[in-house]
Amino acid sequence: MKQRVLIGAIALAGMAGSMLVGASAAHSHGYITNTATEGELTARVAMDENKPHLGDIQYEPQSVEGHGDEGGAPLSGLTDGKIASAGVAMAAGLDKQSADLWAKQDVKTGPVKVNWNFTAPHKTDYYAYYITKQGWDPDKPLKKSDFEKVTHIERNGEIPALGGANAPQTLNIPADRSGYHVILGQWEIDDTRMAFYNVMDVNVQGKGVEDTEAPSVPGDLAASNVTHNSARLDWRPSKDNVGVTGYDVYRDGTKVSTTEGTSFTDKGLKAETAYTYQVVARDAAGNTSDKSTVLKVTTKAVPADTEAPTAPGHLHAHHTTSSEVMLMWSESSDDVAVTGYEIFRDGKKTGAVQDATTYTDKSVEPGTTYTYKVRALDGAGNTSEFSKSIEVKVPASDGTEIPEWDPKGTYEKGDKVTHKGTTYVCVQSHQGNGDPNWITALSLWQQA
Repeated sequence: MKQRVLIGAIALAGMAGSMLVGASAAHSHGYITNTATEGELTARVAMDENKPHLGDIQYEPQSVEGHGDEGGAPLSGLTDGKIASAGVAMAAGLDKQSADLWAKQDVKTGPVKVNWNFTAPHKTDYYAYYITKQGWDPDKPLKKSDFEKVTHIERNGEIPALGGANAPQTLNIPADRSGYHVILGQWEIDDTRMAFYNVMDVNVQGKGVEDTEAPSVPGDLAASNVTHNSARLDWRPSKDNVGVTGYDVYRDGTKVSTTEGTSFTDKGLKAETAYTYQVVARDAAGNTSDKSTVLKVTTKAVPADTEAPTAPGHLHAHHTTSSEVMLMWSESSDDVAVTGYEIFRDGKKTGAVQDATTYTDKSVEPGTTYTYKVRALDGAGNTSEFSKSIEVKVPASDGTEIPEWDPKGTYEKGDKVTHKGTTYVCVQSHQGNGDPNWITALSLWQQA
């Protein structure tokens, strides 16, 4: 390709990029940033002082998305040396590590607040926060063994509000920490196997106010929406001299969950079975209240299952190469339980999965366009309506495989690129300047 710049094309693309910011946000998700509340932390990727070291991720701080915890194993979706970037190539600059490279925020031990700015809705499984151990080496790449978990907040499928108006979360910096430390925040998604990660750089300057007062006992514990396999619990919030950060839920004397809110739905119960529940409040310093009064709950009998699951939502191609297509979708719901999904390609069943909302089709032909749709099943054999169909163009593999779009690349009219599973054709020669919105500028690119 020739190295030339068309000024008119750049100006037009810039105008189109600014008009399409809203459309671009549909592909984005969330990141940690300071809001109006005093004392909140800001992620490394979102701090202005760090921009010279960030690279292209500074334009999409909400896109540090990687694999989530496999089977609940902490940080199992991350790779040593790529903790800060979560393995995202565009975010590789975040993985640079030295004692003096990144801007730091001064904090004291004890409770510290963070707030996520959400740019796309996702059902949330939980949030988790980790901090580097005392004695870690700040001049070496971050690895999983450097961290220990200090806070875990269950959300049970809750969808957060868009923007930064959600209530700040509180994590606790242990009393033995001092100097430079890295905090890792994790937003684990409930309806995919992915998670969003942000690291925060702090300078622990001393001990905050020591908190030795326990929260009050949660009150008015009650059950509702009791079915054959689940029960919802609600209680009156506890009070604390600093602030309650979560509640531990006990079933038959064993802790089954921790949640930040004042409700919890216990799933996977046995039909026609009696259970006892109690709730304990905790604060950021680890002080816990006495247990609430005991609540007895008896599940109902198994109903006849004639209700079909809901249709899967948000079907999309997460990753496409000349030899495979990775599909992803939002989970369906059912009055009893969803047991799996069937995947159809061009009207014929091509695969099925259980306990997953992703599927990789490895039988595709290069240069071919396919139509996919998905439906859900339950244990009684009821099937949902099909999801909306999507078309996926598989790249060619004739030695001139279509490259991934580079927002800083130079392109001639007729050039082809791929971006997020879609192939585009250049309609006007131009030189990119790093703007991530130019691929959606119709004056420059059109879908093939």
